[in-house]
Amino acid sequence: MNISEVLKVFSDPVLIKTLSTGDLTVGILISIFLGMGVTFIVLILLQMIISLFSRVLALETVIGKEPVLDGADQNSGLALEDELVAVLTSAAAAVMCKPVDSIVIKNVKEIN
Repeated sequence: MNISEVLKVFSDPVLIKTLSTGDLTVGILISIFLGMGVTFIVLILLQMIISLFSRVLALETVIGKEPVLDGADQNSGLALEDELVAVLTSAAAAVMCKPVDSIVIKNVKEIN
């Protein structure tokens, strides 16, 4: 029996009982490999679609609009400066092995 005949026999539950052990084994193996193959191909396609979407979204954020500083955005800039001061203070305290309360940052200059 060739593959298409075995698959036709596998579609009818009554005819499966008439198969020999060899044909039954071949049919089972064909069914297993077809199922695994289809699943593998679908998973590869899903992986490609997901990576394509992530690249498209990454390009959107890079090419996206430049930020406009409104009144609300200026306030968030102050919050970023406060966070920067907090990070610098804690880093300096860790390097100097002193408590954070004993360190005061008066000026921050950006280099490069």
